[in-house]
Amino acid sequence: MRLLRAEAEARLTEGSADGVEELSTRSPSSALGGNPAGRWFGNLPVGAKISTALAVALLAGLIASVIGMFGLSTVNGNATDIYQENLQPTAALASAQGSFDDEIFGLAMMNIASSETGVEQSRQAALAAADLVVTGVKAYEDLGLDAAQAEPASQLQDGLTAFNKVRDEQLIPAAAKNSAPTPRSTAARPPHWWTRSTTPSTRSAPLRPPAPARPRRTPRTPTTPTGCRCWAA
Repeated sequence: MRLLRAEAEARLTEGSADGVEELSTRSPSSALGGNPAGRWFGNLPVGAKISTALAVALLAGLIASVIGMFGLSTVNGNATDIYQENLQPTAALASAQGSFDDEIFGLAMMNIASSETGVEQSRQAALAAADLVVTGVKAYEDLGLDAAQAEPASQLQDGLTAFNKVRDEQLIPAAAKNSAPTPRSTAARPPHWWTRSTTPSTRSAPLRPPAPARPRRTPRTPTTPTGCRCWAA
């Protein structure tokens, strides 16, 4: 028994000596469990931890704001390009087209005007619309024309010039002439068959023979009870 006990104590002593040697040979990082560079936040005081968390949040918000500002600036630039290159020219052409329609409408109203005042008002409205057409085309050209738009713009100007010449030399005089009131003739007209002349006639009316008298029929008498009919004498 003593031998067995002595042997067990020897083994325990040998095992404890090996454990101490193993612990002494380990690195401090392995003894604490993990990399010290990854545990720096856990080793900080509470105040430093709160300050660090706030700083990180503010930095992330600042970065997100800067990225958002760059994105909004890009969107604003694209919207400005679309407005200046597409919407403004389209609006200028649409305005010129509407003014040209008003000019045509004014010329048409001159043809159906019932008085000289109406003719003059329609003519002034047509000329005012023509001025707006020129203003709209000029506003379109002031926005800038590229090589593909220069030739159609020149053709448009030539067409408007030719139309203005036709309008001033033909359309307006013709409309004013057609709508001018026609003077009525005061010459005596022969009486129609449905009117009665007030001038006394010197010719006597022809004599007509009297119409023959129609025979008078004797009215019928009521039927007698016997069924015979009696006529008055």
